[in-house]
Amino acid sequence: QFLDGFISKSSMTDDGASAPALRKGLRVTVQGLVALPELNGRTGRLLELDSSVSPARWLVRLDGDDLRDKNAVRHRLLPEKLLPLPGRGKGRGRGRGKGRTPVLLKAGRRVEVHGLGSQVELNGRKGRLLELDSSVDPPRWRVKLSGSEVIHRILPEKLKLLTQPMK
Repeated sequence: QFLDGFISKSSMTDDGASAPALRKGLRVTVQGLVALPELNGRTGRLLELDSSVSPARWLVRLDGDDLRDKNAVRHRLLPEKLLPLPGRGKGRGRGRGKGRTPVLLKAGRRVEVHGLGSQVELNGRKGRLLELDSSVDPPRWRVKLSGSEVIHRILPEKLKLLTQPMK
Protein backbone atom coordinates (compact mmCIF):
# COMPACT_ATOMS: atom_id res chain seq x y z
CA GLN A 1 0.00 0.00 0.00
CA PHE A 2 1.30 3.46 -0.88
CA LEU A 3 0.39 6.94 0.32
CA ASP A 4 1.46 9.90 -1.75
CA GLY A 5 2.93 13.18 -0.52
CA PHE A 6 1.81 16.19 -2.49
CA ILE A 7 4.02 19.01 -3.70
CA SER A 8 3.28 22.60 -2.82
CA LYS A 9 4.84 25.53 -4.65
CA SER A 10 6.03 26.97 -1.33
CA SER A 11 8.42 24.04 -0.84
CA MET A 12 10.28 24.61 -4.12
CA THR A 13 12.92 27.19 -4.88
CA ASP A 14 12.29 29.77 -7.59
CA ASP A 15 14.44 27.89 -10.08
CA GLY A 16 12.54 24.61 -9.40
CA ALA A 17 15.47 23.01 -7.57
CA SER A 18 14.66 20.16 -5.22
CA ALA A 19 15.95 19.05 -1.84
CA PRO A 20 19.61 18.07 -1.20
CA ALA A 21 20.97 14.81 -2.64
CA LEU A 22 19.12 11.82 -1.26
CA ARG A 23 20.33 8.21 -1.38
CA LYS A 24 19.09 4.78 -0.43
CA GLY A 25 19.46 4.10 3.29
CA LEU A 26 19.59 7.79 4.29
CA ARG A 27 17.67 8.81 7.43
CA VAL A 28 15.22 11.66 6.80
CA THR A 29 12.54 13.80 8.42
CA VAL A 30 9.23 14.31 6.60
CA GLN A 31 8.27 17.97 6.17
CA GLY A 32 5.75 20.16 4.40
CA LEU A 33 3.03 17.60 3.61
CA VAL A 34 -0.36 19.25 3.20
CA ALA A 35 -2.51 16.18 2.47
CA LEU A 36 -1.02 14.11 5.33
CA PRO A 37 0.15 16.66 7.91
CA GLU A 38 0.26 13.97 10.63
CA LEU A 39 3.40 12.61 8.93
CA ASN A 40 5.28 15.93 9.20
CA GLY A 41 8.10 15.69 11.73
CA ARG A 42 8.26 11.88 11.56
CA THR A 43 11.59 10.29 10.73
CA GLY A 44 12.42 7.26 8.64
CA ARG A 45 14.76 5.62 6.16
CA LEU A 46 14.82 5.86 2.36
CA LEU A 47 14.28 2.45 0.76
CA GLU A 48 14.32 3.17 -2.98
CA LEU A 49 13.57 5.82 -5.58
CA ASP A 50 10.50 5.07 -7.70
CA SER A 51 11.32 6.55 -11.10
CA SER A 52 8.35 4.87 -12.77
CA VAL A 53 6.18 7.86 -11.79
CA SER A 54 6.64 11.50 -12.67
CA PRO A 55 7.84 13.25 -10.65
CA ALA A 56 9.91 10.48 -9.03
CA ARG A 57 9.15 9.67 -5.39
CA TRP A 58 11.11 8.00 -2.59
CA LEU A 59 9.76 4.90 -0.90
CA VAL A 60 10.16 5.64 2.84
CA ARG A 61 9.77 3.37 5.88
CA LEU A 62 8.90 5.55 8.85
CA ASP A 63 10.23 4.86 12.34
CA GLY A 64 7.74 3.06 14.50
CA ASP A 65 6.37 0.92 11.67
CA ASP A 66 6.36 -2.79 12.52
CA LEU A 67 9.32 -4.11 10.50
CA ARG A 68 7.99 -7.66 10.69
CA ASP A 69 4.68 -6.68 9.09
CA LYS A 70 5.04 -7.23 5.34
CA ASN A 71 1.80 -5.24 4.81
CA ALA A 72 3.00 -2.18 6.75
CA VAL A 73 2.37 1.08 4.92
CA ARG A 74 5.34 2.38 2.96
CA HIS A 75 5.09 6.02 1.97
CA ARG A 76 5.95 7.37 -1.48
CA LEU A 77 7.09 10.95 -0.97
CA LEU A 78 8.49 13.69 -3.17
CA PRO A 79 12.17 14.52 -2.58
CA GLU A 80 11.21 18.11 -1.61
CA LYS A 81 9.32 16.70 1.36
CA LEU A 82 12.34 14.88 2.82
CA LEU A 83 15.01 16.54 4.96
CA PRO A 84 18.21 14.48 5.50
CA LEU A 85 19.08 13.95 9.16
CA PRO A 86 22.65 15.08 9.93
CA GLY A 87 25.16 12.33 10.70
CA ARG A 88 22.76 9.47 10.19
CA GLY A 89 23.70 7.58 7.08
CA LYS A 90 23.18 4.02 6.02
CA GLY A 91 24.49 1.24 8.19
CA ARG A 92 23.51 -0.55 11.35
CA GLY A 93 26.90 -0.83 13.06
CA ARG A 94 27.97 2.76 13.51
CA GLY A 95 26.11 5.14 15.77
CA ARG A 96 23.89 2.46 17.26
CA GLY A 97 23.08 2.60 20.91
CA LYS A 98 22.13 5.59 23.02
CA GLY A 99 19.92 8.11 21.29
CA ARG A 100 19.06 5.79 18.37
CA THR A 101 15.53 4.86 19.39
CA PRO A 102 12.85 5.69 16.81
CA VAL A 103 11.76 9.31 17.05
CA LEU A 104 7.97 9.61 17.06
CA LEU A 105 7.22 13.23 17.71
CA LYS A 106 3.56 13.76 18.60
CA ALA A 107 1.68 16.45 20.47
CA GLY A 108 1.90 15.91 24.21
CA ARG A 109 5.26 14.08 24.12
CA ARG A 110 8.14 15.26 26.33
CA VAL A 111 11.29 16.48 24.57
CA GLU A 112 14.70 18.02 25.21
CA VAL A 113 16.09 20.80 23.00
CA HIS A 114 19.57 20.24 21.52
CA GLY A 115 21.79 21.64 18.79
CA LEU A 116 20.40 25.18 18.55
CA GLY A 117 22.96 27.69 17.35
CA SER A 118 20.96 30.91 17.56
CA GLN A 119 19.40 30.35 21.00
CA VAL A 120 22.02 28.20 22.72
CA GLU A 121 20.52 29.00 26.12
CA LEU A 122 17.58 26.72 25.20
CA ASN A 123 19.83 23.69 24.61
CA GLY A 124 19.26 21.09 27.32
CA ARG A 125 15.88 22.58 28.32
CA LYS A 126 12.97 20.17 28.55
CA GLY A 127 9.40 20.76 27.46
CA ARG A 128 6.24 19.40 25.91
CA LEU A 129 5.22 19.32 22.24
CA LEU A 130 2.04 21.29 21.54
CA GLU A 131 1.53 21.03 17.77
CA LEU A 132 3.40 20.93 14.48
CA ASP A 133 3.27 24.25 12.65
CA SER A 134 3.09 23.26 8.96
CA SER A 135 2.39 26.83 7.85
CA VAL A 136 6.16 27.46 7.71
CA ASP A 137 8.71 25.69 5.53
CA PRO A 138 10.33 23.67 6.97
CA PRO A 139 7.67 22.86 9.60
CA ARG A 140 8.50 23.47 13.26
CA TRP A 141 7.08 22.11 16.50
CA ARG A 142 5.48 24.52 18.95
CA VAL A 143 7.11 23.64 22.28
CA LYS A 144 6.28 24.83 25.80
CA LEU A 145 9.47 24.61 27.85
CA SER A 146 9.33 23.84 31.58
CA GLY A 147 9.33 26.92 33.81
CA SER A 148 8.31 29.27 31.00
CA GLU A 149 5.08 30.52 29.45
CA VAL A 150 6.82 31.32 26.15
CA ILE A 151 5.99 29.02 23.23
CA HIS A 152 9.01 28.29 21.02
CA ARG A 153 8.90 27.02 17.42
CA ILE A 154 11.69 24.44 16.96
CA LEU A 155 12.77 22.23 14.04
CA PRO A 156 12.08 18.49 14.60
CA GLU A 157 15.76 17.56 14.30
CA LYS A 158 16.54 19.89 17.24
CA LEU A 159 14.27 17.91 19.56
CA LYS A 160 15.11 14.69 21.39
CA LEU A 161 12.26 12.53 22.65
CA LEU A 162 12.36 11.93 26.41
CA THR A 163 11.31 8.60 27.85
CA GLN A 164 11.62 9.54 31.51
CA PRO A 165 9.36 12.00 33.40
CA MET A 166 10.36 15.67 33.51
CA LYS A 167 11.51 17.08 36.85
